Amino acid sequence: MTAFKKTILSTYEPTVAALGVDQKIWSNLSKPVIVREFTEINYVHACPSSSFLAAVSTGYKVIIYNCRTGRSLSTISRFNSTVYGATYRNDGKLFVVGSEDSRIRLFDCKNNDQLRVFYGHEGEHKKIQFMPDFPPRLVSFSDDKSVAVWDIAEEAKILDLKGHSDFVRAGCVSRAPALVMSGSDDRSVRVWDTRTGNCVFNFDHGTSHVNDVISYGGGNVLAAAGGNEVRIWDLAAGKLLAKLCRHHKDVTSLALATAGSRLVSGSLDRHLKIYDTSTYEVVHTIECPASVLSFAVMPEDEGLVIGMISEGKGVISLQKKPYKKPAAAVESTKPENNSASVKVIKDYQPISLSQPDRMLLRSQHSQVLDVVLRNVSISATVAYLAELVRLGGIYSALAGRSEPELRPLIRFLTKHYSNPSYKAVLHDVVNLLLDFYAKKVTAGSPLQEHITQLHEMVAHDTALMSELLSLESSLTLVSLAAGDTYSCSPAVPLLQYQ
Repeated sequence: MTAFKKTILSTYEPTVAALGVDQKIWSNLSKPVIVREFTEINYVHACPSSSFLAAVSTGYKVIIYNCRTGRSLSTISRFNSTVYGATYRNDGKLFVVGSEDSRIRLFDCKNNDQLRVFYGHEGEHKKIQFMPDFPPRLVSFSDDKSVAVWDIAEEAKILDLKGHSDFVRAGCVSRAPALVMSGSDDRSVRVWDTRTGNCVFNFDHGTSHVNDVISYGGGNVLAAAGGNEVRIWDLAAGKLLAKLCRHHKDVTSLALATAGSRLVSGSLDRHLKIYDTSTYEVVHTIECPASVLSFAVMPEDEGLVIGMISEGKGVISLQKKPYKKPAAAVESTKPENNSASVKVIKDYQPISLSQPDRMLLRSQHSQVLDVVLRNVSISATVAYLAELVRLGGIYSALAGRSEPELRPLIRFLTKHYSNPSYKAVLHDVVNLLLDFYAKKVTAGSPLQEHITQLHEMVAHDTALMSELLSLESSLTLVSLAAGDTYSCSPAVPLLQYQ
């Protein structure tokens, strides 16, 4: 009789659905590092120029955390009242802090030195942001029911936007030129044009206070959080696009993720909801250990910092992506004697920087300007001028120049200022140059003619802009007379996700 063969018992793995892109990103975050504070966490902001730095506002202090290590790097505690809304500038060199004593303080990130103090509000301000335009400005949202724009260099308020009837505790700066959005406890969201000081849109958020607003889609889309819902508005059409009602308690904070293709909302119901901004469907949910007050997504989704409250005390959660060491370049070679292949590991070569970039790295701004005017193409010169403006190095690059040193720059600006492709950058440089040297150039010198020409170009642009604004106002009046007013009520079927 044939011998009986034992049955081989195979191990069957349970079937697991394939993970989507969002699940791969958020499910792979590290186990959270939990830090407890005695006071609630009122604001968290990620540094836009770093993948691991975040500022946390709590009590009388601001704490800078390293999301990779889960440890605090520094603490700024020179305040006499509760602080709010510590926010980084885009280049990560400055940050601004609001406080209960109605003051706004500007700090240098390198040494945490206080650079400016702004006075003018009559109430605390829980949200402050840098405006991306030039010259550098701030916008603040205050409990005195106003929105203010500040000139950083002059340390002064230059615009006061009034129209809300209750505390203004939410706000953001749009990517669209000169637009600022504010959300208030009066249950409205307003869009302001800082060029004219006028409110161009006024959206009703229903029965709830507005806790946060955020702009995306090139500045054409606005999301506002209040109550247990998030409302999405199309600014170009002035219409409500969608209501997102996926939370059970108040939505307290909003952020963007995955290069702006995801909208994230945090709520007192201890959850973060992640939405696809093309469909507004929930693609992932993150459960938190306590009620969420504020949170920040690190650049390139490198981590997540969540500020929460539990039993009246603050809780901070820090998570990061798992670190993956980049693989070394491998080259396979085969010896002449036909023996086995040998794998040779090549070391990574450092990135080769151009001469102007090396100078920028060493903050040699004046030398950068000299080099690019001599040795690079027109478009590259404009690109380096834009970088000097962004870094704030244009001041030192222009300062202290003699007439022979000014000659190449003035000729370049005179020749290329009228090119529409370059005007946005060159306009700022020309204005600074005229401020510095218009009265210092020797009368009758060859440069005087170029200076006069630049003056005329700027004056022409200013007059043209004035005419365009006047035309825009006239068209608005014609539109109103024809009955074609801006409407905040949707003219198309409203998408609702219950």
